[in-house]
Amino acid sequence: MGEPYTDPVSADIVDEVTSHHSSYYIDHSIAPAPLLISNGWTDDLFPADEAIRFYNRTRTEHPRADISLFFLDYGHQRGQNKDADVELLRSKEDKFFAHYLKGKKAPKGGVTTLTQTCGADDKPSRGPYRASQWSRIARGEVRGRFKPAQTIAPSVPSDGPRGQAYDPIAPGGGACATAPGSDQQGAASYRLDAAPKRGYTLLGSPTVIARFTPQSPTSQVAARLLDVDENGDATLVARGLWRPDTGKQVFQLHPNGYRFAKGHVPKLELLPADAPYSRPSNGQAPVSVERLRLRLPVRQAAGSLGKIVRKPAKEFVPEGYELARGY
Repeated sequence: MGEPYTDPVSADIVDEVTSHHSSYYIDHSIAPAPLLISNGWTDDLFPADEAIRFYNRTRTEHPRADISLFFLDYGHQRGQNKDADVELLRSKEDKFFAHYLKGKKAPKGGVTTLTQTCGADDKPSRGPYRASQWSRIARGEVRGRFKPAQTIAPSVPSDGPRGQAYDPIAPGGGACATAPGSDQQGAASYRLDAAPKRGYTLLGSPTVIARFTPQSPTSQVAARLLDVDENGDATLVARGLWRPDTGKQVFQLHPNGYRFAKGHVPKLELLPADAPYSRPSNGQAPVSVERLRLRLPVRQAAGSLGKIVRKPAKEFVPEGYELARGY
């Protein structure tokens, strides 16, 4: 049947979703009622960038709208839903309703985040981290540049066990599952320097900018950002799917709050598929990638950690797009 975008049934599915299952497509010509939006970093069904997209558009169109965000390791699979994290969210919700329904003291608004934390089940998440708006939650940037061209092969058979480990459903191992962090033949792999002594905390969406040359219009790029520890074991930090055009492109992985500990290496791998989490593309062909830049928004301020953390670079905005309010 070809790609789903050429199947008439898919058009009906998109119409159903946008008409009846998404707040983003509700009439937004007037400012919304006060909103407290919570979302899970590790929710692979409803990733956090959907909430951010709604938030950014609302703040751009209605600057005085009362809208707050709360992110944590929570929700559908692979969310951990730790008791202490959920309790903090419920407290935030109770204060929100107490104010707007009972006239009690106004809760602190803006953006609040916790982090994904691995280890013992009772190991507390880091945070809360707060900012007046989403564009200010990350204060610096860790980044790398990789000039040599690499090619993403049409398939990477050895990725099967790794994809299964990171799958949100069985046999996946949850948010903290690990798999070998070695580079795979057929994947494009990029490593930043190991995190320094004090580590740093990702808060937001990893951004990839590169020149892509796909040999088929139906080829896709499946991206994973991994945390590779000293033993070579890799934990999934963020993932995303992208169908590139030819030329300089920018795309972002789903956001997360995640601390890279001392000695741990952030590794980006670009694959032809991220199965069984997502559907492989029909007609997948080799994709050339060159002059890649990887940008990680972090909580640490620019100039810290021996100047590993830098001032956020100017955003690369594709033609026809514009930045949301606050950026």
